[in-house]
Amino acid sequence: MKTQKSRYRVCFSDCRMIGRLFLLTTIVCLIAEVSWAGTGTYSGGKGTEAEPYDIGSPADLLELAGTTGDYSEHFILTADIDMAGEGPFDKALIAPDTSDSDNFQGPAFNGVFDGNGHIIRNLVIASNDGSDYIGLFGYAGYYPHSATIRDLGVENILITTEGVGHKSVGGLIGEMYNGQIKRCFSTGAIHVGANGEKIGGLLGYSTSGDVSNSYSQCSVSCGDNGDKIGGLMGGCSNIDCEKNYAAGAVTAGAGSSDVGGFLGGCDGFITTLANFYDINASGQSLGVIAKGLSTVEMSGKRHFLDGGWDFVNETANGENDYWKSPAKHYPILSWQEYRVGIADLRELTNAWLTNSTDPKVVYPVDFWQDGHINMKDFSMLSQSWLSGQMQLGFPAITDGFESGDFSALHWERQGNVLWEIAESSAYEGDYCAYVTGVPSMDVSILNLDVTTGEGKISFYYKLSGGIIYFSIDENVVGPLGPATDWSYAQFEITEGEHTCNWTYFNYFGSAEDDARLDNLRIFGPN
Repeated sequence: MKTQKSRYRVCFSDCRMIGRLFLLTTIVCLIAEVSWAGTGTYSGGKGTEAEPYDIGSPADLLELAGTTGDYSEHFILTADIDMAGEGPFDKALIAPDTSDSDNFQGPAFNGVFDGNGHIIRNLVIASNDGSDYIGLFGYAGYYPHSATIRDLGVENILITTEGVGHKSVGGLIGEMYNGQIKRCFSTGAIHVGANGEKIGGLLGYSTSGDVSNSYSQCSVSCGDNGDKIGGLMGGCSNIDCEKNYAAGAVTAGAGSSDVGGFLGGCDGFITTLANFYDINASGQSLGVIAKGLSTVEMSGKRHFLDGGWDFVNETANGENDYWKSPAKHYPILSWQEYRVGIADLRELTNAWLTNSTDPKVVYPVDFWQDGHINMKDFSMLSQSWLSGQMQLGFPAITDGFESGDFSALHWERQGNVLWEIAESSAYEGDYCAYVTGVPSMDVSILNLDVTTGEGKISFYYKLSGGIIYFSIDENVVGPLGPATDWSYAQFEITEGEHTCNWTYFNYFGSAEDDARLDNLRIFGPN
């Protein structure tokens, strides 16, 4: 009996110990749950401005997505992140909407996300539950708080929605209130069904925000009866928008309103400066707060420099070096690396197989720069791909008048008023050929004697009035004008000796009218 009594006493003691362990385990679990809601571990850092949380892997990014209590902290990307092995997700990855009501429900991101010159790739969001506020970030900067997203790339994002009525969808942020986007970009595709509203390549909608030195090359499409559909932003109100561009296709179905290549529509005051969009790529003639340029024009720096954009290797627009300009391509952010890749091969193959003569198709992939698409271009593409640097063949004959005179080639000037060299408003560089003061119904002639191989001659021209008659060996091949902005001209030229002639005719114009010529290129003997 004593033995049995002792055995029962041990059992009772064990029960009390088990109870204590259960209570301790419960407390630990509760602490862990609170920790998940309030403080993540990530790859390091403390979430402060001086020591931001380190985000260096998909696991870190997903931890941030689920740790809503950290949405007001500081984060920094420490590496590029490929999300190809994750998802697809049915809502915004960070700060998603949690309700079907009209207004945003759920914690917004009110912190600082420093991309640190890194890229988040291959994020896929396929929403089929009627969610709004869709993007990498669903909602950022919920009043009275603010958010900052900077130096971040979102590459090859894919957002699709099923059903109707989705609103506030963007490649980077669905909607932002009182936030900043600086030096960011997005590429990929966004498609929203019928009755979509506030859809943009980078940002769906912004109120009281600041978007600067950023771009989107996302294609953006919406079904019937869409509203506020844009290449960079769907819509905005009371924001600053400076030195951004959009270069993606923008389409919307029947009955849609406020559809633009850059911005769909605005609801309030906007401060805007030097924004651009690609008219050819977007398929839209309306940009609202941005100037439309051709693909060829978007592939050079002149318009951007004139707008005060701060590029590497120039100081006139500042020394922050926000942008750089790869040959024959859109500007990219200075922290990006540009490498020739499969997209260039696809465009080159398309131009070759279709035998295109359209400058906006040929120019970006004419690596040999002879005005033709042929095996020389494939050779240059291969060299560029293998070396990691853009390799270009150069025309045998060029003149951008950067010598400050007409000495580079065999030029001859004729007329009562002669062509001169202008030190401003060039298409590219510092100088261009220029004539003004020609009386009405009079002419000024610029001749060039040149020996060349079979190829093409191209140049840029600009007219405030009158017409330029361009001829090769007295055969007029192009009356040019009017063109109040720089325009591109290109013509066939045969092998041999030629006299090229630009005759400016001030047709019933004012003596104050002028003509300009710049960036002459002729592909000469091999």
